[in-house]
Amino acid sequence: MRLLFFLIGLIGIIYSFFVIAITRLDTGALAILFVSLLLLAIAIVFHPLKKQWRKNKKFRIFTVSTVSIALIIALLLEGLILTSIKDEHPANIDYVLILGAGIKDGTPSRVLKERLNKAALYLHKHPGVIVAVSGGLTVGESKTEAEVMGRYLKNKGVPSTSIVYENKATSTYENIKFSRNLMKKYLPAGKHQRVLIISSDFHLHRAKCLAEGLGLKAFGQGSSVPLSVTPQVHVREILALAKYYVFDKDYFK
Repeated sequence: MRLLFFLIGLIGIIYSFFVIAITRLDTGALAILFVSLLLLAIAIVFHPLKKQWRKNKKFRIFTVSTVSIALIIALLLEGLILTSIKDEHPANIDYVLILGAGIKDGTPSRVLKERLNKAALYLHKHPGVIVAVSGGLTVGESKTEAEVMGRYLKNKGVPSTSIVYENKATSTYENIKFSRNLMKKYLPAGKHQRVLIISSDFHLHRAKCLAEGLGLKAFGQGSSVPLSVTPQVHVREILALAKYYVFDKDYFK
């Protein structure tokens, strides 16, 4: 058992540094790194902990209860994420909204390219639909995510006249809220906005929840993510969903 804790902890630490190197430091990578370091620490002090485990019933109950509750909550949230991974095809929409996902040296990240490619396919099949690209300025970059996204879509053959730029958002909530406010200029007054959100597949559940909370009628289409970062982004999304349901969701509207 000690060897198992050591190996899982070591693999987790290596993976954490790997995804940080190829993407960026975020809550998903930090959470995996924290748990991995914890497992490594358990392996180091395994024998004293084993004695404590055998002697102290309260310690056993507390540990098993805490771990079980955390796992159950994580599995429930992951279930919400997985059941939302499906493309919706509404009969009509007012606009497409593409959520930003990071840029580097003026080019979209791999995850963002997948979102933009998915959007380009939809827009070619539905010419004339307005698309809002949303994302603010990334530290160290001279262009906003929205500008980079718009350029990428134009290179994919999407007409510039169909693209609306939202250049200030720094979070999913801001992506949707600022785009909603911006699109009021392009839609009839008082119209209930019907929006097709295009984002990574793991992100659709929370994005649609936030959009509905902002008064939009939201649909979703999801792009895939590289297998190498799948554990990281799902851990991050589980934490983000937990925050949404505990702190952000208004239960008393």
